[in-house]
Amino acid sequence: MNVKELIEQLQSYDPSTMVVIDGYEGGYNEVKALVEIKLRLDAHDEWYYGKHEILTNDSKSADCLAISIL
Repeated sequence: MNVKELIEQLQSYDPSTMVVIDGYEGGYNEVKALVEIKLRLDAHDEWYYGKHEILTNDSKSADCLAISIL
């Protein structure tokens, strides 16, 4: 999903609707912030990892910029 698709979907809701994300072991947490991150795409094949990996200090090998929801 990209920003345009997210905005289009969010526009169908009341602006005061709470936005949540999964908790670590269960439950839900409120979204605290949106953060721009640099990603290396398809970095992991293992089922227990997400597909992509954040790059903390090597921007030259980044495949794309993304927004992380915290």
